[in-house]
Amino acid sequence: MSAFSSADPRTAARGAWLFDRIVETGSVVMTQLGQTRAEEVAAHRYLSSPYVSFEGIVEALSERTRQACAGLRVVVAQDTTEINFKGRSAARRGLGPAGDGTSPGFFLHPVVAIDAQEEALLGLVGAQIWTRAAEKVSDRHRRAPQDKESARWLEGSRTAAGALEQAAQVIMVNDQEGDVWDHLAHCPGKVDLAIRARHDRSLANGTTLFEAFAGQPALVVTPVKVSPRGPGDKGRLAKVELRAGRVTIKRPSNRAAHRSRDTDLRIGGSRRAGSSARRRAASLAHPHHLAGGERR
Repeated sequence: MSAFSSADPRTAARGAWLFDRIVETGSVVMTQLGQTRAEEVAAHRYLSSPYVSFEGIVEALSERTRQACAGLRVVVAQDTTEINFKGRSAARRGLGPAGDGTSPGFFLHPVVAIDAQEEALLGLVGAQIWTRAAEKVSDRHRRAPQDKESARWLEGSRTAAGALEQAAQVIMVNDQEGDVWDHLAHCPGKVDLAIRARHDRSLANGTTLFEAFAGQPALVVTPVKVSPRGPGDKGRLAKVELRAGRVTIKRPSNRAAHRSRDTDLRIGGSRRAGSSARRRAASLAHPHHLAGGERR
């Protein structure tokens, strides 16, 4: 039975209809999803059904995406968004502190798949949702990696590896927040990982990541048009260098040797010609993985 409902086939069919309408209309507003009052009521009943859960909905959408990705070269993107209900929380329950520490809200970390060739969105691969505790948590350096919010990045890559096993290639793209040691050290081999580097990590040869990147010869130098930043700015043409190489990143001292070791990675990316070493791009990936990104 479809995971759009855990028990009731009529509810499952209603869920499939609802999410088809969301794709068709590009809206999540109930009055726009339902073409009639009866359809609007049906959508509300689906979402309030005891047979419907967040996990079930994600599972059903992930199955659709899995089928759509079979045989394709797929780019998978993951990122975190905050849903904030400041000034609108009176009738809501189960929320926690949002990003500012006071406003009620929750956090959502979706993983989506895009056709690398056609650049078309293929669907949701997975998602994590959580609220933060109101009380102060322990120091992050004393918590196990799996007990930190940063564990979501590795979990997202593992979800993609499991859900998209029939894809020809899975390229996981992450912004700087995904530059987490456990993500680098334990990312599934099925996933080609490309992360915009955030940390100037220590290398096995005694240098650092950004120093190693700065020392690589420019493979390509090409002009790139930079869009205007605001009124009165006409934009500009920047000269960008592409560099790449391989490094071995040292295992952090706070990671047990039996759980992870020094990790061989590729570095690659771009920088504006003439920029300082600290402003040079670097991204990280395992030896069989891709690499790309920019640090500005």
